[in-house]
Amino acid sequence: MFEVSVENGNLKNKWAGLAGMTHKGKAYAMSQFAAAVCTNSSYEKAKKAADSIDVNKVLFKPGHHTTMQHGPHHLTYHLGNIPVSLVTFGLHLHPFYNTSQCSGRYCTDLFGTNDRIRLTRYIEMFLRQFGSYEANSDFKILEWAYSGIEFFNDNISQMTKLVAEAIKKERPFYTGNIELQASRIAQEQLRGVISTIVPTHLVYTINIPTLMSLYKEAWNPPLRILLNKMLHRCEDTDFDDVIKTTKTMSQTTNNFVPAFLRVKGDNCITDPSVVLNNKGADSQVFRKLLNLYKSDYNVRTLNTLPFNPNANTIDSLCNTINTTVEIPVSTFGQDQRHRTIDRSNPVITGGFYVPPLVRELPGGEAFCNTFMRRYLELCEQTSNAEMIHFIPYGAMVRYTREADVRAYLHCINKRLCWSAELTISNMERQTIDLLREEYKKEFNAEFNLRDDASTIDAPCFDDRCHEGGKYCGRDLGNIIQRELI
Repeated sequence: MFEVSVENGNLKNKWAGLAGMTHKGKAYAMSQFAAAVCTNSSYEKAKKAADSIDVNKVLFKPGHHTTMQHGPHHLTYHLGNIPVSLVTFGLHLHPFYNTSQCSGRYCTDLFGTNDRIRLTRYIEMFLRQFGSYEANSDFKILEWAYSGIEFFNDNISQMTKLVAEAIKKERPFYTGNIELQASRIAQEQLRGVISTIVPTHLVYTINIPTLMSLYKEAWNPPLRILLNKMLHRCEDTDFDDVIKTTKTMSQTTNNFVPAFLRVKGDNCITDPSVVLNNKGADSQVFRKLLNLYKSDYNVRTLNTLPFNPNANTIDSLCNTINTTVEIPVSTFGQDQRHRTIDRSNPVITGGFYVPPLVRELPGGEAFCNTFMRRYLELCEQTSNAEMIHFIPYGAMVRYTREADVRAYLHCINKRLCWSAELTISNMERQTIDLLREEYKKEFNAEFNLRDDASTIDAPCFDDRCHEGGKYCGRDLGNIIQRELI
């Protein structure tokens, strides 16, 4: 009845990413065959017709790009020495990618006390290539960046001790290595004072048309340089003609720079904020979310929801959750991993997130207030376009999120876990609580909702812990689960 064959198993491959990663299958031949299938009545006819198809002339130039989006056309790059800001405000501002990025908490060697010379050279090189290089202004930028690094290094030991005590208080059943866990969480809470100019590395996978589109629309100078290099790595492949066609396209000259606002007086923010934008119909949204959350369709560890028509929540009623959030840049980077959620462009509010334990450090809140104020002053002295690449992890950004119930459920399955990072978890808990309050007005009697629970919470409330050896160790009988970590 069914015929199944593997088209790319025995074809010689010519594709490689920046780290020499290879893929099974010859991408050019796959593109030819995919196009032939569209215009031939049988498998055998398609195989015979494929070789005569000119991919650049017949497919790429006319815009038939689906033939270039099959497996072999995914390019996997290892990108190194890339500023974190160029990932968060560059490579990840579109949804058509897959990324495995070095977590910020494993980048502390990049701003350790022994790496000042290396980082100084990196920042100076970046400013010379992409900024309006002036010794005086560059010195101010370096001085500001290192004030945050020094604050981090001066306080990381004390912060680790504070976290260790918080683990004992908020995670009484934790059986893992407290010292190791405390070190990890301490870095998370303290890294707000680090500039995102610090370099990171990542594995980045996109398909060919996405690379071409990104190349054409690269919206700031560093991104243009990076995409030129990525495109150049494809020039010795079968797609020479396609690459040449792309390079004849004029790249955008309009730089995208997020709007910068100003906060008068104290700019310290102690928690993310969430506002519901579609309150009139949110009760219906919450009914769908609640029913789907508790249904057998919600596998949690595997996102099956988009693949099951029985779990499709889209109908004539409201089916999206629309919120405006204000969160730190570090959390924005985490939220971007949920690519099925639509987001508006971010706005830099001028606020600065100060985590609970940083507020317990002597002078911690005062330093953060001064640190962000100095950053905004540098923006005025140089330019927002230049300083966006130096924005600290703790700077607050505001944007609108819109998600179908299924997409949002996949997000909260991950982020409501008690092991999730504090800020993004609190953002999702606030959203659920706001939805619950709106829902409660009309459906409290029908569903008899408990006053002390959101009815949608971490999976372990209704099932079991999915983290295995990373079990958080919290007491689920304690309503106030996390005030500190």
